[in-house]
Amino acid sequence: MHVLIVEDTAEVVDIIDVSLKIRWPDCEVTAVSRGSMAMGVLAVNKPDLVILDLGLPDMDGLELLADMRRVSTVPVIILTSRGHEAARVRGLETGADDYIVKPFSSSELLARTQAVLRRTRASTKMQDSGQVLSGDLTVNFETKTARVNNELVPLSRLEWDVLSFMAHHPDRVMVHKELKERAWGSSLVDDSVVKMCIRRIRGKIKDVGGDPAVIVTHRGAGYSFKP
Repeated sequence: MHVLIVEDTAEVVDIIDVSLKIRWPDCEVTAVSRGSMAMGVLAVNKPDLVILDLGLPDMDGLELLADMRRVSTVPVIILTSRGHEAARVRGLETGADDYIVKPFSSSELLARTQAVLRRTRASTKMQDSGQVLSGDLTVNFETKTARVNNELVPLSRLEWDVLSFMAHHPDRVMVHKELKERAWGSSLVDDSVVKMCIRRIRGKIKDVGGDPAVIVTHRGAGYSFKP
Protein backbone atom coordinates (compact mmCIF):
# COMPACT_ATOMS: atom_id res chain seq x y z
CA MET A 1 0.00 0.00 0.00
CA HIS A 2 1.23 3.47 -0.90
CA VAL A 3 -0.06 6.54 0.95
CA LEU A 4 0.52 10.15 -0.06
CA ILE A 5 0.49 12.64 2.82
CA VAL A 6 0.01 16.29 1.89
CA GLU A 7 0.86 18.12 5.13
CA ASP A 8 3.28 20.92 6.00
CA THR A 9 3.70 20.14 9.71
CA ALA A 10 6.52 17.65 10.20
CA GLU A 11 5.24 16.42 13.57
CA VAL A 12 1.87 15.52 12.08
CA VAL A 13 3.54 13.72 9.19
CA ASP A 14 5.61 11.69 11.66
CA ILE A 15 2.52 10.67 13.65
CA ILE A 16 0.69 9.55 10.52
CA ASP A 17 3.75 7.76 9.15
CA VAL A 18 4.42 5.81 12.35
CA SER A 19 0.74 4.96 12.85
CA LEU A 20 0.33 3.61 9.34
CA LYS A 21 3.50 1.53 9.48
CA ILE A 22 2.62 0.01 12.84
CA ARG A 23 -0.72 -1.11 11.41
CA TRP A 24 0.60 -1.94 7.92
CA PRO A 25 4.37 -2.67 8.14
CA ASP A 26 4.73 -2.83 4.35
CA CYS A 27 3.07 0.57 3.87
CA GLU A 28 5.04 3.01 1.72
CA VAL A 29 4.59 6.67 2.61
CA THR A 30 5.37 9.72 0.49
CA ALA A 31 4.99 13.10 2.19
CA VAL A 32 4.94 16.52 0.53
CA SER A 33 4.50 19.89 2.22
CA ARG A 34 3.05 21.81 -0.72
CA GLY A 35 0.03 21.27 -2.89
CA SER A 36 2.02 22.05 -6.01
CA MET A 37 4.10 18.93 -5.38
CA ALA A 38 1.18 16.61 -4.79
CA MET A 39 -0.17 16.36 -8.34
CA GLY A 40 3.19 15.13 -9.64
CA VAL A 41 3.34 12.40 -7.00
CA LEU A 42 -0.25 11.45 -7.76
CA ALA A 43 0.52 11.07 -11.46
CA VAL A 44 3.80 9.17 -11.09
CA ASN A 45 3.36 7.05 -7.94
CA LYS A 46 -0.38 6.26 -8.19
CA PRO A 47 -0.96 6.12 -4.40
CA ASP A 48 -3.71 3.98 -2.91
CA LEU A 49 -4.75 6.72 -0.49
CA VAL A 50 -4.20 10.44 0.03
CA ILE A 51 -4.28 12.11 3.45
CA LEU A 52 -4.75 15.82 2.83
CA ASP A 53 -4.38 18.90 5.02
CA LEU A 54 -6.41 21.93 3.92
CA GLY A 55 -4.12 24.63 5.32
CA LEU A 56 -1.23 24.31 2.90
CA PRO A 57 1.36 27.10 2.50
CA ASP A 58 0.93 27.54 -1.27
CA MET A 59 -2.75 26.79 -1.90
CA ASP A 60 -6.01 25.82 -0.26
CA GLY A 61 -6.37 22.07 0.15
CA LEU A 62 -9.88 22.13 -1.30
CA GLU A 63 -8.49 23.60 -4.50
CA LEU A 64 -5.97 20.76 -4.63
CA LEU A 65 -8.71 18.21 -3.96
CA ALA A 66 -10.75 19.59 -6.86
CA ASP A 67 -7.69 19.26 -9.11
CA MET A 68 -7.21 15.67 -7.96
CA ARG A 69 -10.81 14.80 -8.69
CA ARG A 70 -10.45 15.97 -12.28
CA VAL A 71 -7.85 13.29 -12.95
CA SER A 72 -8.19 10.60 -10.29
CA THR A 73 -10.64 8.67 -8.11
CA VAL A 74 -8.00 7.89 -5.47
CA PRO A 75 -9.61 7.84 -1.99
CA VAL A 76 -8.85 11.02 -0.05
CA ILE A 77 -9.11 11.60 3.71
CA ILE A 78 -9.05 15.26 4.73
CA LEU A 79 -7.12 15.85 7.97
CA THR A 80 -7.49 19.45 9.09
CA SER A 81 -8.11 21.87 11.94
CA ARG A 82 -11.19 23.24 10.15
CA GLY A 83 -13.88 21.60 12.22
CA HIS A 84 -16.97 23.69 11.51
CA GLU A 85 -19.85 22.11 9.65
CA ALA A 86 -19.52 24.29 6.55
CA ALA A 87 -15.93 23.14 6.05
CA ARG A 88 -16.92 19.49 6.44
CA VAL A 89 -19.71 19.88 3.92
CA ARG A 90 -17.42 21.62 1.41
CA GLY A 91 -14.79 18.92 1.81
CA LEU A 92 -17.25 16.09 1.20
CA GLU A 93 -18.93 17.93 -1.67
CA THR A 94 -15.56 18.51 -3.33
CA GLY A 95 -14.93 14.77 -3.30
CA ALA A 96 -13.30 13.72 -0.03
CA ASP A 97 -14.04 10.18 1.16
CA ASP A 98 -13.74 11.10 4.85
CA TYR A 99 -12.99 14.11 7.04
CA ILE A 100 -10.99 14.09 10.29
CA VAL A 101 -10.55 17.14 12.51
CA LYS A 102 -7.30 17.91 14.34
CA PRO A 103 -6.32 17.14 17.01
CA PHE A 104 -6.84 13.48 16.20
CA SER A 105 -5.88 10.15 17.73
CA SER A 106 -3.92 7.47 15.94
CA SER A 107 -6.71 4.97 16.61
CA GLU A 108 -9.29 7.20 14.93
CA LEU A 109 -7.01 7.77 11.94
CA LEU A 110 -6.38 4.04 11.52
CA ALA A 111 -10.04 3.11 11.93
CA ARG A 112 -11.14 5.63 9.31
CA THR A 113 -8.30 4.65 6.97
CA GLN A 114 -9.27 1.01 7.26
CA ALA A 115 -12.92 1.84 6.54
CA VAL A 116 -12.00 3.81 3.41
CA LEU A 117 -9.69 1.05 2.17
CA ARG A 118 -12.31 -1.61 2.89
CA ARG A 119 -14.84 0.31 0.82
CA THR A 120 -12.34 0.75 -2.01
CA ARG A 121 -11.43 -2.93 -2.07
CA ALA A 122 -15.08 -3.94 -1.99
CA SER A 123 -15.61 -1.76 -5.04
CA THR A 124 -12.91 -3.59 -7.02
CA LYS A 125 -14.49 -6.95 -6.17
CA MET A 126 -17.82 -5.89 -7.63
CA GLN A 127 -18.71 -7.27 -11.05
CA ASP A 128 -16.63 -5.33 -13.58
CA SER A 129 -18.51 -6.09 -16.78
CA GLY A 130 -21.78 -5.05 -18.34
CA GLN A 131 -23.82 -1.91 -18.04
CA VAL A 132 -27.21 -0.66 -16.90
CA LEU A 133 -29.35 1.84 -18.81
CA SER A 134 -31.90 4.27 -17.41
CA GLY A 135 -33.28 6.60 -20.04
CA ASP A 136 -30.31 8.54 -21.42
CA LEU A 137 -28.05 7.44 -18.54
CA THR A 138 -25.58 4.58 -19.03
CA VAL A 139 -23.80 3.12 -16.00
CA ASN A 140 -20.83 1.11 -17.30
CA PHE A 141 -19.29 -1.24 -14.74
CA GLU A 142 -16.34 -2.15 -16.92
CA THR A 143 -15.09 1.42 -17.42
CA LYS A 144 -16.49 2.58 -14.06
CA THR A 145 -18.19 5.55 -15.69
CA ALA A 146 -21.65 7.03 -15.95
CA ARG A 147 -22.66 8.93 -19.10
CA VAL A 148 -25.69 10.83 -20.32
CA ASN A 149 -25.87 10.70 -24.12
CA ASN A 150 -22.11 9.97 -24.07
CA GLU A 151 -21.46 13.01 -21.83
CA LEU A 152 -19.39 11.92 -18.81
CA VAL A 153 -20.93 12.43 -15.38
CA PRO A 154 -17.93 13.63 -13.29
CA LEU A 155 -18.41 11.42 -10.24
CA SER A 156 -15.95 11.04 -7.39
CA ARG A 157 -14.95 7.51 -6.33
CA LEU A 158 -17.43 7.63 -3.45
CA GLU A 159 -20.26 8.87 -5.67
CA TRP A 160 -19.46 6.17 -8.23
CA ASP A 161 -19.55 3.49 -5.53
CA VAL A 162 -22.99 4.63 -4.36
CA LEU A 163 -24.47 4.93 -7.86
CA SER A 164 -22.97 1.69 -9.18
CA PHE A 165 -24.08 -0.26 -6.11
CA MET A 166 -27.67 0.88 -6.62
CA ALA A 167 -27.45 0.31 -10.39
CA HIS A 168 -26.30 -3.27 -9.76
CA HIS A 169 -29.61 -3.81 -7.94
CA PRO A 170 -32.20 -1.81 -9.93
CA ASP A 171 -35.59 -1.18 -8.29
CA ARG A 172 -34.33 -2.53 -4.98
CA VAL A 173 -34.70 -0.09 -2.08
CA MET A 174 -31.34 0.51 -0.43
CA VAL A 175 -31.71 1.57 3.20
CA HIS A 176 -29.27 4.08 4.67
CA LYS A 177 -27.46 1.44 6.73
CA GLU A 178 -26.81 -0.70 3.65
CA LEU A 179 -25.48 2.25 1.64
CA LYS A 180 -23.26 3.35 4.53
CA GLU A 181 -21.68 -0.08 4.96
CA ARG A 182 -21.22 -0.54 1.22
CA ALA A 183 -19.93 2.91 0.26
CA TRP A 184 -18.37 4.28 3.43
CA GLY A 185 -17.41 0.99 5.07
CA SER A 186 -19.17 1.88 8.32
CA SER A 187 -22.77 2.17 9.52
CA LEU A 188 -21.68 4.97 11.88
CA VAL A 189 -21.74 7.57 9.08
CA ASP A 190 -24.42 10.19 9.70
CA ASP A 191 -27.57 9.97 7.56
CA SER A 192 -27.02 13.56 6.44
CA VAL A 193 -23.78 12.51 4.70
CA VAL A 194 -25.67 9.89 2.67
CA LYS A 195 -28.34 12.41 1.74
CA MET A 196 -25.69 14.92 0.67
CA CYS A 197 -23.96 12.30 -1.50
CA ILE A 198 -27.25 11.39 -3.22
CA ARG A 199 -27.92 15.09 -3.80
CA ARG A 200 -24.49 15.52 -5.40
CA ILE A 201 -25.00 12.54 -7.72
CA ARG A 202 -28.39 13.81 -8.82
CA GLY A 203 -26.97 17.29 -9.38
CA LYS A 204 -24.10 15.99 -11.53
CA ILE A 205 -26.48 13.89 -13.62
CA LYS A 206 -28.71 16.91 -14.12
CA ASP A 207 -25.75 19.14 -15.02
CA VAL A 208 -25.00 17.02 -18.11
CA GLY A 209 -28.62 16.87 -19.22
CA GLY A 210 -29.77 13.70 -17.47
CA ASP A 211 -32.79 12.99 -15.33
CA PRO A 212 -31.91 13.15 -11.61
CA ALA A 213 -35.07 11.17 -10.85
CA VAL A 214 -33.14 8.04 -11.86
CA ILE A 215 -32.45 7.86 -8.12
CA VAL A 216 -35.79 7.48 -6.39
CA THR A 217 -36.30 8.55 -2.78
CA HIS A 218 -38.41 6.25 -0.61
CA ARG A 219 -39.22 8.42 2.36
CA GLY A 220 -38.40 6.79 5.66
CA ALA A 221 -36.78 3.85 3.87
CA GLY A 222 -33.94 4.74 1.48
CA TYR A 223 -33.23 5.02 -2.24
CA SER A 224 -33.46 2.94 -5.39
CA PHE A 225 -32.15 3.09 -8.94
CA LYS A 226 -34.86 3.33 -11.62
CA PRO A 227 -33.92 1.29 -14.73
